[in-house]
Amino acid sequence: MKKFVLLVAILIGMATAADAQPVFRVGGGLIFDGTVYGGGAAVDLPMSDKPFGITVQGEYYKKSAVTTVPVRVMAIYRAPAGEQADFYFGGGSGLIYSKVSIGAASASTTKALGTGVAGINFKASESFGIFGEVGIDRALTSGAKNNFGARVGISFGGAE
Repeated sequence: MKKFVLLVAILIGMATAADAQPVFRVGGGLIFDGTVYGGGAAVDLPMSDKPFGITVQGEYYKKSAVTTVPVRVMAIYRAPAGEQADFYFGGGSGLIYSKVSIGAASASTTKALGTGVAGINFKASESFGIFGEVGIDRALTSGAKNNFGARVGISFGGAE
């Protein structure tokens, strides 16, 4: 866990040294397996005028007695999709925390995960937009399954 936090701090430090402004995203989504709803936030850290960047995401999902909290760090490639939109895709790693509570008893786990994402951000103005994305997460353990999800929300910042 300490190594992961150190890696995130280093990546954020590298990205914030760039001239480009960060983009903040907040929204809601769902994990398709079992239709689990939740919400989250992300910070996109572009690398100056290059199409590459780093995204740090955190989300919270809950259904009945099960809580799921994925935290991801991904390398992202952005490509223009017309004048008012950007398409993006990327992949990375992170941690996924899961907790099951039944009455007074609970059990939790934290595992490393591999992750991928593809999405589009429609710009309503220079610094405000609406995004939609799909993603895949897989815990890096034997017998783990792929978890597919989708997220929508608003983005702000990033004005040059």
